[in-house]
Amino acid sequence: MKILYFTTFDLSLAKGPSINEREFVGQLLRHPGVQARAIVPSSALALGEFPKESLRPIRHAWGPSTHAIISSERDVERALLSEVDVFKPDMVVGRLALLPFGCLRALRCTDTPLAIKSLGSAGFVANGWSLNQIAVRGLRPLVRWLLRRVVQRACTIDSTTNELRSLIINQVGARPNAYYVVPNATNVDRFVPGNSMDLRESLGIPPQGVVVGYAGGDPWQRGGCEVIQAVARLRAEGVDAYGVVVGGAESALLELARQYGIIAQFHAPGRVDYATVPQWINLIDLGVAFDHSQRAAWIGNSYQKVRQFVACGRFIITQTDDLDQIARCPLVVRVRQKDTENIYWAILEILELSDSERKARQLSGRTFAERHLSLAAALEMRLHNWKSALGYGSESGKTPVITEKGVCPL
Repeated sequence: MKILYFTTFDLSLAKGPSINEREFVGQLLRHPGVQARAIVPSSALALGEFPKESLRPIRHAWGPSTHAIISSERDVERALLSEVDVFKPDMVVGRLALLPFGCLRALRCTDTPLAIKSLGSAGFVANGWSLNQIAVRGLRPLVRWLLRRVVQRACTIDSTTNELRSLIINQVGARPNAYYVVPNATNVDRFVPGNSMDLRESLGIPPQGVVVGYAGGDPWQRGGCEVIQAVARLRAEGVDAYGVVVGGAESALLELARQYGIIAQFHAPGRVDYATVPQWINLIDLGVAFDHSQRAAWIGNSYQKVRQFVACGRFIITQTDDLDQIARCPLVVRVRQKDTENIYWAILEILELSDSERKARQLSGRTFAERHLSLAAALEMRLHNWKSALGYGSESGKTPVITEKGVCPL
C-alpha cells in the first residue's frame, strides 16, 4: 500500500499535535507493509529521526499568523500536486491545520482517495480570551465551510475520542459510517521503564524519597497544583515526599510551593526537550494528571500523559470514564478531578503495596501499554480502516475500488 502523508504542523515543537505527528510519521515510515512518503515542514529534517529520502520538506510550518497560515497551505498545495503526480499513492493521509484550503485546492485536481487523521477541534472550542482564541472564533464560519468541503472529499476520518467524533459530525456533517475513533498512541520504544538516579541525585532527592509529579502541557490546570498539595500533606504526615512538575508555569508553581512550605522539596524545570521527557517520567514514582474539566466534557480526554506514564511502568492518578480502555490498566488509579482528599488517599494506598505487588503491577502495566497503547497498535487500526475504505480484501495487492473523484462507496 502506497501512502502519501501531509501536515503543516512543525514536528520539532514540544506541543501535543506536533509530538503526536512526529511519532506517527516515524511509525508510518518504518512499517514494512507500507511504502510511504511524508510532506512535512523542513524543521523535521534536523530531528534526525526519519529517512530523508522519504520526506518532502516544505518551507513553512503552520502558525498563528496570517502569513504562516497562507504560506504553509500554499506550500502543501504545491507539494501535494507534485507528489501525487510522481509517487502515485493509493491514498493521501492528512493531519489538517485550522484552515486547510491548500489541501482542498490540491485534492480537487486528483482522484486519489483522502483519509483525514486525528481530526481536531480547534475551530470549535476556542472559547478563551487570548488574541488567538478571539481570532479563531471570528474565523469559525470559514473554518466550518472549509472542513465541510474537505470532509465531503474524504473516504475515511478518525479522531481520538468519541466526544470529538460526535461534535464534528454535528458541526460539519461528516458521515458517521466513515468516521472512526482511534485513540492517542504512545511510542513504547521511547517511553520505557528506566533508571533516573543521576537526575534524582542532581536534584538532591534521596534514593528512598517518594516523588509525586506531573509531566506535560499546561501543568497549572492539569495536575501541578494537586502535586504540590499532595506533597505538602504527605510531608506533614511524615512521608519523605518530593514534587516534580515538568511542562511550564514554573514561576506560579514555585510560588504555590513556597506558600505550602515545600519550596525546598519541589522542582519545576519548566519546558524540557521532548527527548528527555521519559527520563523525567521515570524520576516520578506516582504521577498525577488531569484535563480541563470543561474541555474534557466537550471533546473528551485522550490521556496522552497517562499513556506515557503507563509505558514507563509508573503509577498514575487520573480521572477516567468506566468505558475508557485505559481504565483497565493496573497502573491507573481513578479519582475525581480536583479531589485532593482522594488523591492523597490514593497515593497512600500505592505506597502501602508490597514490593512484589508493586513490581507485578508495573510489569503488567508495561505489557498493557505494549499491547493496547502503542503506535504500532494505532497504526494497524488505521491501516485496517484505510484498506476497508479502499475496498482492499485480504488478498495482498488487490486493486482498490474507487469511484467518483476518489470518494469510496460506504
